[in-house]
Amino acid sequence: MTDFDFHSVWTLPASADRVYEVLADAEQYSQWWPQIRRVGTIDEHSGSMSIRSAVL
Repeated sequence: MTDFDFHSVWTLPASADRVYEVLADAEQYSQWWPQIRRVGTIDEHSGSMSIRSAVL
């Protein structure tokens, strides 16, 4: 399997603190990111996520 990286810049109408707060709550990602299929907790510091997205 080939590895790849991508870079994206998003400008959001929110403070950095609010953005961090939302990003820190991975279990709620699917409420605003429809490609998120599953989020699981492994332990206090790690987890897993399944994402399904078309690559164009």
